[in-house]
Amino acid sequence: MKKNIRSLSNFFSSSMTRIFRGESLFTRATRGGIWLGTGSAIEQALRLARNMIIARVITPEAFGVMAIVLAVSSALESFTDIGIKSAVIQNADGQEETFLNAAWWLSMARSVGLYLTAYAVSPWISGFYSMPGLTPLMRIAFLSIIFNGALSAGLYLAFKKMDFKSWVIVNLGGCIFGVITAVILVFYIQDVWALVAGFTVESAARCFLSFIVSFYPPGLRFNRIHLNSILRFARGVFGLPILTNIFLQIDVFIIGKFCTPKELGLYSIAAAFARIPFQMVGTLIGQVAMPVFAEMQEEKKRSNAVILKITYVLSFLGFPMLLYMMLYSRELLTVLYGERYGDAALPFAILMMTSFLRIVNVPIVTYYFAIGRPEIHRLATALRTLMIIIIIYPAVKYFGVIGGAAASLISMFFGHIVQVFQVRGTSDLDLWQYGSIFLKPSAVSILVALVWLSTYNLFSHLPILNITIGAFGCMATYILTIAFFMKYRKDSGFVKFIGRT
Repeated sequence: MKKNIRSLSNFFSSSMTRIFRGESLFTRATRGGIWLGTGSAIEQALRLARNMIIARVITPEAFGVMAIVLAVSSALESFTDIGIKSAVIQNADGQEETFLNAAWWLSMARSVGLYLTAYAVSPWISGFYSMPGLTPLMRIAFLSIIFNGALSAGLYLAFKKMDFKSWVIVNLGGCIFGVITAVILVFYIQDVWALVAGFTVESAARCFLSFIVSFYPPGLRFNRIHLNSILRFARGVFGLPILTNIFLQIDVFIIGKFCTPKELGLYSIAAAFARIPFQMVGTLIGQVAMPVFAEMQEEKKRSNAVILKITYVLSFLGFPMLLYMMLYSRELLTVLYGERYGDAALPFAILMMTSFLRIVNVPIVTYYFAIGRPEIHRLATALRTLMIIIIIYPAVKYFGVIGGAAASLISMFFGHIVQVFQVRGTSDLDLWQYGSIFLKPSAVSILVALVWLSTYNLFSHLPILNITIGAFGCMATYILTIAFFMKYRKDSGFVKFIGRT
């Protein structure tokens, strides 16, 4: 027994040494993943705690108004998003001074011009929603556009070098300032202004911290070749942020126009909760995989293997949690935010499925950006966006917020199918091999459903107990999953793959 424990301890110690001191592609990616995963988990926990506190102080209508403010801000930014950070990471000259200077000044000029435009159109947007009070809210919240555009170029360089620690410190620091601001203010003013102040302070703090952590003073030395490289990459990106934003925010725009602020508020809380898995896992995978794919962008077979392996792991990790959060959606919303938010249970369950599809889509999308071909991704994004534009209005008109959530899911599924067929011609993806990835995780997750079926009615009046029992079922599923990997890891080739990487 002692010998086994000692062996396990030695294995763990040697593994950690390789991860934190090694310089291979895998160890650098793993090290960055640990930083990003830890930072993202803390950040999402803080945001969840903030919403749990604020939801008990202000009404759902305030969250509905804030959802419109955030959606408009995000939509405006997407219209001039030129993919500066991705251009720095993808380009072999991204670390050059003249490249970083061009990247920062382009980003800054874009953000200032965008804020002036947003300031001018704010009254028109308020009139569209018949909410005069929206104008000052938006003009303050839109300051975040300038702060986001002014982030230190050194932060982009840190990404390229897989120094994700810098981004975690900057992002988490900004989040802490924003959360503290919103929570303190909500007890004094008790309306949507607390949310707007927290959002704006977070962006300002993130910008300030970026120059402290990754200081890079913007210079005035430029290189025409580097400037043209950024603009060429921007042409490839053009349209993608707009299409993506329309897909992600159109439900808020339509629900905000045709449903009550209360319904939009309930929906926005459910949507924010459903996005947590994507923001934790999807963003983590994308940020770690981007430089990994960039370094192997000429090796199709190897890139294809990475796409399959990441998707395989995501499925095993995601299916049990997805099923658990869908089945216990009402109890989770009630316990976390209050009884009135339990009415958003069905939209939340549907939005969780959309979030999971977005996560498994990340490896493919990241691959396109890493090889400098974001335009390939544009077709699937355009078709997905066209789909939701066609079905969102009748869906909301006849089924309310449930229809809005369902429209997002249908469109996301359609877009993912197109995406999978597209990548086949780029990385030689085997469609049958890709599809079979999801079979075993689905089978293993049945245990979560069995626990729910056998205990739900017995404790339906005790939501906390119900959630706890379901959590044990979810944990049991993960234990089975780990056992599966331990037994069949050699057959799957996963260990050999790690070694080669």
